[in-house]
Amino acid sequence: AIAAPVISLVRRNLAPAGGETMTLDMYLAERGRSIARSVQIVFAQFNNAYAEFGPLYAHRRLWESAEAESAAADLRRRLQGALDAQRATVSEKFRPPVWLAPWRWLLTVGAAVWFILLQPLAAAAVNLGTFQLGQLLRQVVSMLSAEMLLVNVGFVLMYLVVLWAVLRYSTYRGVAAWRRRMLRSEAEHPETSLAAQTVEWMQSLLAPLERRHKELADLAVRADHMREQLSLPAAAPAATPPSAAAAAA
Repeated sequence: AIAAPVISLVRRNLAPAGGETMTLDMYLAERGRSIARSVQIVFAQFNNAYAEFGPLYAHRRLWESAEAESAAADLRRRLQGALDAQRATVSEKFRPPVWLAPWRWLLTVGAAVWFILLQPLAAAAVNLGTFQLGQLLRQVVSMLSAEMLLVNVGFVLMYLVVLWAVLRYSTYRGVAAWRRRMLRSEAEHPETSLAAQTVEWMQSLLAPLERRHKELADLAVRADHMREQLSLPAAAPAATPPSAAAAAA
């Protein structure tokens, strides 16, 4: 009962980030309007305002509910993929080296064994001065009593919580610094950038308009080229050489 708040805190921080999906959904549904609804409204306005808009999106009618929901799901997949890529990068970057494994065991399991079992036995042996099996057995029995176990296990729990808090704070600072560096150079790593993924998603929605824009731009270039050719003056006939004129005369 005493350790229940501590256990709950540890579970909430060490469990997989199950709340991340809910946070992402809440962010996408900010101000009470879902992404699907926003896409549907915007493209419905375009479709009503421009007659040539409908044929461009005949294969993907984003003003309809099903296509708008598909577009919103695509954005969610892109953002979730960016978050997964960030998590994988952070896990790889902050993975402790192999040579720290003994120290991790020493600071956790080793500390628990030392404070609960080894330290009381060592203290009893030092106080006795000489080896006396009976005294050591009595010390072991007293160590396993409820009073001693509560004291020792309580101290170990406090030690582990403090150690966990220090490591968590250090890791948080390292991850925050990494995120700041990543935001400064996010153009180099679009797979981990939420903004880059959002821009790519918007470009995918506007792909038909982009293709139409390129077609019209190419058509304008060809029209200008043809206009230049038609506006050139006709070539004048070549002048008759003097020698040829004299011979004709």
